[in-house]
Amino acid sequence: MTNRRMIEAVSILVILGSGIKCEDSSDKTTTLYLTEKDLDPETRRVLIDNYINEYFSEYQYDVSSLLPAVKFVMDSKSVLFENAHEDSDSTSLKNSLESEIEEAFRLRKDSSLKPIVQRLKLVLSNVFSVPRSHTTAQIYRDLVADYISRSFILQGLLTGVQSFQPVQFHDMFFKNTKGGVPTGTNIVGIYPGSNYGTPEDKILILGAHWDTVPNSDGYNDNGSGVVAVLEVAKLLSAAKCKLTHSIMFVTFDLEEVGSQGSLEFVQRLLLPHMIKYRQNSNSGAIIMDTMLNYNSSLNSQLLPYPDLLPRVKSYLDSKNYTGDYLTAYNRRSFDDVLLKKFERYWNRQKTSKVFHFVPSDLKFSQKVPKREEIVEFVNFLRSDHSRFWFPATDAYSTIKSFDAILLTDTGPDRGQMQECYHNPCDSVRNGFRARFANYDFYAHTIQAVLDTALDITQGTCPLRTPKSGFSATGKATQISVECHFFSLILTVKTIMALYI
Repeated sequence: MTNRRMIEAVSILVILGSGIKCEDSSDKTTTLYLTEKDLDPETRRVLIDNYINEYFSEYQYDVSSLLPAVKFVMDSKSVLFENAHEDSDSTSLKNSLESEIEEAFRLRKDSSLKPIVQRLKLVLSNVFSVPRSHTTAQIYRDLVADYISRSFILQGLLTGVQSFQPVQFHDMFFKNTKGGVPTGTNIVGIYPGSNYGTPEDKILILGAHWDTVPNSDGYNDNGSGVVAVLEVAKLLSAAKCKLTHSIMFVTFDLEEVGSQGSLEFVQRLLLPHMIKYRQNSNSGAIIMDTMLNYNSSLNSQLLPYPDLLPRVKSYLDSKNYTGDYLTAYNRRSFDDVLLKKFERYWNRQKTSKVFHFVPSDLKFSQKVPKREEIVEFVNFLRSDHSRFWFPATDAYSTIKSFDAILLTDTGPDRGQMQECYHNPCDSVRNGFRARFANYDFYAHTIQAVLDTALDITQGTCPLRTPKSGFSATGKATQISVECHFFSLILTVKTIMALYI
């Protein structure tokens, strides 16, 4: 296959860390399995240039077909707005929420908020164990999206659904897709602080993408990130925390095709919201993407770009390449407020002696570097955090960049996930058991995110909080994950009763 024909055939997924099957268009019997190392330098350079040009293309939308930026389900009737509405519906919802909290959890009077490991496993195994790609059967996507939105609603969040059609990467990802360009769905839950809707509000975004690649259930990538987002929202709501600054919980769609959901969120929801309320800045974004994989074995960790990650390389050299840490994609000196707070709360936990945190500390020359410098770091633009790093458009040219960090277990570079990343074995169905998952490591990460969020938003939690131990009341039954979609419907309803 010539370089030219390879360029036409190979998806950008190749240079972003995943191998891809590629057929020679002139001979359908010829199949190539290509990875980054199989590309000659010129082909790789062209692919990267094409990707970056598309990624940074001017955000444009056909106004005649413009969908609403977001449709809120509850709007100002959220029970988190104290005395916002005294009507019977609001009162009924509040009473229902309180009774479900009392029924579902054993509560205690101390001030700690702890992730509940059994609940995390239950939700991951029963809800986020089906494919959620835009090419997947719509029944699965509808069920999972419904679960996320109902979870936000029943926590009393201002819950909205943002429908959109991608404006980028049409030729790269959707050219040969049945049905053409898909419709994506972001799901947003706002936990309003006392400054909500004022210039003083410094919104914090906690986000994760809920879609998957076509051939994977995405148990780790990225069911783990979404369930972490839901857990933080649950704990804050159950403890009736009062915040000064608001939190936007967001689950992004179509991350796997160029981070299109986070692009839409930033351009058509976050930035217009900030301009509407004359907000010049926010508290930044903490994005979570693949968080379950912990491996204490020697030589279990890969490091594809050692020259760009000297801090991580130094750590791994001293630990014989043991995958026993969480990392953050951060720009050294530019995302320090978020990073240092998270690192402090990570290290306050007793288990930090076992579970380590090693930030990437990417050395950008400036907060928004020049295009030629971005080329060097293209593999670190792979998730939704990068849409917060580079939000500027002609319409919003005064806002150059937001602070943002991506929390990750390094995805395809550790242990079993070297085989399972973007593949069928990232699952707990069909004989797979996700043996890479360490739920104590996962809970440690969620705890640090929760504590960081409370610090940044100046939150206080006066009421009782869930004990770190799950207590069901006999009204729900765990459903086997080896079920067809009719059983999944029952599972989703069952888990809803437990989770909320």
